[in-house]
Amino acid sequence: MPRRGAERYWFLPRSELGTVDVRSTLTLECIPGWKLREVTAETRNGLMRIGELARRTGVSPDLLRYYERRGLLPKSSRTSGGYREYPASIVKRVQAIRTAVALGFALDELAQIFKMRDHGGAPCRLVRALAGKKLEAIDERLKELTRQRKLLASVLLDWDDLLAKAAPGARAGLLDALAANEPLPVPSTPRPLRERFGRRTIQRR
Repeated sequence: MPRRGAERYWFLPRSELGTVDVRSTLTLECIPGWKLREVTAETRNGLMRIGELARRTGVSPDLLRYYERRGLLPKSSRTSGGYREYPASIVKRVQAIRTAVALGFALDELAQIFKMRDHGGAPCRLVRALAGKKLEAIDERLKELTRQRKLLASVLLDWDDLLAKAAPGARAGLLDALAANEPLPVPSTPRPLRERFGRRTIQRR
């Protein structure tokens, strides 16, 4: 039986309640052969409210609302009180979005991909092509970082020589030494978040 004031209630299936003496047998302890079902205010009729979805996915309710506004999540149904409700299947979708963003997919890319899939399309080749381009960009960035590291290591050796020759407390002319060298290639920098998540059009491949 439910306890008043508790946020979570435990119930036995209705069909099984008639087979026991509730006053002497029904407890909240684990009983061999009995299966307890958890019912919360966040889960009803197979649907969950945004708080429960946030708990299951580790994504804040504000971010879930943002995903919905950006088209990554389908429009949620609403209760009579205006609360959002989501089917259990939406959990996997949110998890897929989180992983895709971590891999470098932009929100607009994901929104168009999910839109294609929700309308019966098969965006698998598009997803593969986009991921391949992102891997190529990462490889190029790694090459640039390797070149940058070698250059920086060389500069540090030159600076160490200058510091060793300089008197304590005197300027060693480290920045002047940089200006005296030939200009070094400037490595590219990652795109800012505003650009990465800006609106763009995905070409079908």
